[in-house]
Amino acid sequence: MKVLRKVAGLIGTVLLLSFFVFLAFQILPGDSAVTKLGTNATPEQIAALREEMGLNDNFLVRYGRFLKGAVVGDFGTSTRYKMPVSELLGTTLPNTLCLAVMSILMVMLLSIPLGVLCARFENRLPDRILTGTGQLFMAVPAFFMGILISLILGVWLHWFLPGRTVDFGTNPMGCITATVYPALAIAIPKIGMTVRYLRNALIAEKGKDYVRTSRSLGISESRILFRNMLPNALISVLTFLGVIAAELLAGSIVIEQVFGINGIGRLLVSSVANRDYNVVEAIVLYIGVMVVLVNLLVDLLYGALDPRVRRAGNE
Repeated sequence: MKVLRKVAGLIGTVLLLSFFVFLAFQILPGDSAVTKLGTNATPEQIAALREEMGLNDNFLVRYGRFLKGAVVGDFGTSTRYKMPVSELLGTTLPNTLCLAVMSILMVMLLSIPLGVLCARFENRLPDRILTGTGQLFMAVPAFFMGILISLILGVWLHWFLPGRTVDFGTNPMGCITATVYPALAIAIPKIGMTVRYLRNALIAEKGKDYVRTSRSLGISESRILFRNMLPNALISVLTFLGVIAAELLAGSIVIEQVFGINGIGRLLVSSVANRDYNVVEAIVLYIGVMVVLVNLLVDLLYGALDPRVRRAGNE
């Protein structure tokens, strides 16, 4: 029942989001017909194109048309690129998803072991080194981290060729390989944040009654840490990881610009600058849907990790 309620809430949220996205772009100044034809078009040409594009219909009719198109993936035609928006997203979205998935995997695979290591050696040398390094990385802006990686690993060490990108649709393995270093630029500050968050959560678990009881029963510290403390600490870290995942799936505008990746973040900047509203609407709606889906996944994972949440949802 909880899953059904969550899915119903997701559908309602997406519908509400689509309405406000459409409304926002209807009240913005400018005329799509003028943008498409140019300022030298005659009033008759503009009026004819407005009628052809359905811009003279009332708001609800246009919203219904937009919603129907969104359901089947039809967002119209890009006024700048002169191609269907769905095809444009089909080229750029896989590149962004590849970058996001790579970054999320790096964050999860490195943050959890390092966070456990910091908590295990609390206030000792490994903890101080990792905590200090993490604070340093958290203070470095993403664009500067990207520049440093390009300079050190690309220009000086020749590990990769800066500016070389591969589309996922053309060469999936080539895209994954080329995405490693941009993903690293995104992941490093996030790893520093997640390690600190997990470390503090694990240290907070150390002082709880169930840990003292387990120790009094002679259970080893490693077993207590990995079987009891870590799952409980991950519950509080899960929300933070969900925020990171939603942010990365929405597209990293800065990193895509630095490394020249043909993703939706870079496309969004270009489309806003050129008033290509069909593309902007599609990308904004995609970002909203990703945030809603990640929140749903986090809620479901809460129930999987914490039986109390699962029982409360079934009542």
